[in-house]
Amino acid sequence: MPVSALKGNSWMTQIVTADDVRSGNLPGDRSPPSERNSLVRQAILHNAILPTLLKLALPTMSVLIAQTAVNVAEAYYVGLLGTDALAGVALVFPVFMLMMTMAGGGLGSGVSSAMARAVGAGNQRDADAIVLHAIILAALLGSLFTAGALWGGVAFYSLLGGEAGAHKAAVEYSNYLFAGSIPVWIVNQTAAALRGAGNVRLPATVTLIGAFVLIPASPAFIFGVGPIPRLGIRCPYSQRRNTRSEHI
Repeated sequence: MPVSALKGNSWMTQIVTADDVRSGNLPGDRSPPSERNSLVRQAILHNAILPTLLKLALPTMSVLIAQTAVNVAEAYYVGLLGTDALAGVALVFPVFMLMMTMAGGGLGSGVSSAMARAVGAGNQRDADAIVLHAIILAALLGSLFTAGALWGGVAFYSLLGGEAGAHKAAVEYSNYLFAGSIPVWIVNQTAAALRGAGNVRLPATVTLIGAFVLIPASPAFIFGVGPIPRLGIRCPYSQRRNTRSEHI
């Protein structure tokens, strides 16, 4: 549905698409931020519901599909290393998922919500402060996960039932994985801040690029190809961690 906005002494009618709504860059719009925000709200209220929802959800759906594809591919690669390696990864996986859920769904949700309120109110100072404090919290929480894995991993994976080769694989995998906890937390918080500010495409693009790089590149590092040394269980997820960290 067309959305009308008063410009000076004349009316200008333009079509606002879902893409314009997501980016906030409305075609031909030179209005002040408050007037532009009002126009965006009208577009969300008056555009066709189903196409708008599908287009808004597309970046998130793409991220979920990419992450699932990476998990499946790397589980297959690790399985080729043997049952001990696969069992070791299985022991570490719940801790890794706890960290990712806290970073993305826990603290990340709060950062997105706070950022959306600050941006919606046009308060740039609060928005900047939210990003700064989110990064500080990310560094602190990432440090806790790194320290916990390095100092308590041996005992914890024993409590989970790890024995012999599986336990050794879990400790080795965990040490490499959680050594990069701080960059992972920071990436999640900056992505949450971007989503709260209305930029969903950038975090989704970073994740998609990482998936396209990791799926074909992982076997070369896990099993070794040419001059690339065989990293074995040290490669999965730690390679993904390093790839995501480069986008901070």
